[in-house]
Amino acid sequence: MENNKKSQPSVMESDILFVDDNIEKHYGEEFICKEVYFPIYWLVNFLGLPTFQTQKKSGCSKLLKLFLTLITIGPIIAFFIYNIVLTHHYQILSLHWAHSFVYNTLLINAILGVIMYNGIQKFDFFKTFIIKFKDYREMDTCNRRAINFSKTSAMIKILILWIVYISCAIITCTINYTNYEINEEKKITYKISKFFNKQTFFLDTFIIIFANILTLFFISLYLCTYWAIQGETSNFSSQAKRLLDQDCVNARTNLISLSMRHTKLMELVSFVNESLDKYTNILVFHSILITVFSISVVRNYSLAEIGGFEKFEVQLPILLCILVAVFILSPIASSHDNILKDKNTILFNNALFHPYNAELHSISSSMIQRIESATYTGRLVHLIPVNELILPIVVLATIFLSILVGIAPN
Repeated sequence: MENNKKSQPSVMESDILFVDDNIEKHYGEEFICKEVYFPIYWLVNFLGLPTFQTQKKSGCSKLLKLFLTLITIGPIIAFFIYNIVLTHHYQILSLHWAHSFVYNTLLINAILGVIMYNGIQKFDFFKTFIIKFKDYREMDTCNRRAINFSKTSAMIKILILWIVYISCAIITCTINYTNYEINEEKKITYKISKFFNKQTFFLDTFIIIFANILTLFFISLYLCTYWAIQGETSNFSSQAKRLLDQDCVNARTNLISLSMRHTKLMELVSFVNESLDKYTNILVFHSILITVFSISVVRNYSLAEIGGFEKFEVQLPILLCILVAVFILSPIASSHDNILKDKNTILFNNALFHPYNAELHSISSSMIQRIESATYTGRLVHLIPVNELILPIVVLATIFLSILVGIAPN
């Protein structure tokens, strides 16, 4: 008994910033949910979506969910398939093939968004994430903030993304409506109404804008999740450096506390990346392709001296895709970089290894092994690791493919 008592880590007074007796009241699941997803939370509540609730598993609820899914993406799927049928005769890599590819890919993002959202909600991803996130935050006695990322920065990024995405759809539909007779005469089928004529083009406009809003909804949810993870890895990294480098006297106590939190943090990071990996990778891959083919069309327009809004319509998706890729990949790359910094903080800390202490050495080794062995990042197109180097790799890949594709011929 005496030996057990001696082996218990003593909690220093400096380890605890303050204790909040009402933590459940102020930092409950709903509060955490509002904090993490604040840019989009109002929309979820307004639409009455069960995004942050436990999904019902009954037969009736499954049928209702299937019915709502079909209503949501049914028109978009029909619109997409009809577009493929109308444009299948275009020569691959030609001007109209490349331009219609951009149109179709933006529709695919919305369709896949709904399908994959339903997939992760089968195991209540967002509800589970909030529970795991809340449990992890309660372990942090040095920082009682609910979230560790800037709300202002997040709101600005979401707002920019929504403005550019919606503008992309509105400008495209406006130009196609203005040039409707010309497009009809030249048989540019992907730019005319899929219903009847110019009078019914408003239906096409509605479907295109609705598809973009759907994609934006899912991107916003996933971005908030990634930003929350990035904030936690950054917070943990800075705390680990401060506690281990500047507080050598309490190195043992600090390391034990950090090790417990590190296990939960790595579990949280792994859970998010494994759950959202497929859709975010598809979004990034599609962004690369849209950028490449849009550049090809822009170069054709430049040679043909086509300017004004018609050229701007093709340039805007390039900006959109750059924003999507950067906003998604930046927090993932930053989180990976923070995790690697933790390994360096431990490896280069003399207090943990000199003089030799079996307990400290064991805890340190387990944290390093966890970083090296755990699967906490995915692979883009199953080939490129999504780590701290992913952004320059994506930029180089886009440039290379743009050179390879060249100018889209008429």
